[in-house]
Amino acid sequence: FFGSEIKFTFDVDKNSLIYKSTKSKIFNTQIDFNGLIEFQPFYLISNIILDQFNLVKLLNSEDSIFKLIDNRNLIHKNFNSKIFIDIRKFSKDNIFNRGEFFIEIQNGIIKFDDSIFISDKIGFLKVLSSSLYTNNNKLLLKTNILIDIQNLKKFYNTFQVPKKFRLDIKKINFNFETNLTS
Repeated sequence: FFGSEIKFTFDVDKNSLIYKSTKSKIFNTQIDFNGLIEFQPFYLISNIILDQFNLVKLLNSEDSIFKLIDNRNLIHKNFNSKIFIDIRKFSKDNIFNRGEFFIEIQNGIIKFDDSIFISDKIGFLKVLSSSLYTNNNKLLLKTNILIDIQNLKKFYNTFQVPKKFRLDIKKINFNFETNLTS
């Protein structure tokens, strides 16, 4: 990629591979990562620190992550992993400032449990439970999300809620299941 350099060191033996980044960057943004790959059975553990990340661009992209995940051959049933992504700053996002993204893949099911997106002005959004999976050639997302509102005035100003519809709320908990294929 233009403006990107992935540099890392690794140590390998017959059972595993340990890796660590050294002065890497993606699109001129620093990225630090380290992890372990176990070979028998195959298991990936990775920690990634991004100084800056554009969530809006990822979700609006024609080549979005959902199209990539929708590829039935991408997540093999025997691919299991735990990936932690520490996002120090969201660029071009008017709501969230930073986040911690947990991705766990077990037997073809992707979970984002305990992921959190933090707004310094409003509060935070936390994924309590989730699963992203395929069923009958459909990509489905089922999740339970908690929104903890710590500044109600900023919450209502950000989402432009008229005064007559404002309630004194501290937490919003919602569940949904959606078909991402359609």
